Amino acid sequence: MSPTTTASTTEITTFKELIRHKSRYTDRDLMAIMKISFTTLKERERDPSKLSMEQLFRIAAHFDQSLEYVMGLVLAEVQEKVQQETEALRAGSQQLGRKYKRKGSEPAAAPAPLKPKGRREAVG
Repeated sequence: MSPTTTASTTEITTFKELIRHKSRYTDRDLMAIMKISFTTLKERERDPSKLSMEQLFRIAAHFDQSLEYVMGLVLAEVQEKVQQETEALRAGSQQLGRKYKRKGSEPAAAPAPLKPKGRREAVG
C-alpha cells in the first residue's frame, strides 16, 4: 500500500480527525471497521495509544492510507499527551516550591473537633 497524498490528507493532523473525517462515519460504522465495542471505540478515541496492531491495519486499509501514516498520527498524539502531562507536573511542583504561597492555594483548614458536652442530670 502506498501513501495517498490528497488535499484532504494534508489537513488531517490527529487520529480522531482521520476516523471522523467530515463526519462521514458513525460510531456504528467505526465499530464495524475496527471490530470493537462502543465502549472500546470511545476509549481508543480518547487514548489511541491503546490501539492494537490489528486495529491499526484495519484503519489504514479502510481509509486507504499507509500503516506508517496512521501510526505517525497516533504517535504524534501520544507524544503531545505525554508532553502536556509533563508540563502539568512541572507546574504543580513549581507551586509547591514557592517561598510565599498565594492566597487560596493553601488547603482548607479542618474544622475544629466538637467538644463533648457534660452530662445533664435528669430532672424528675
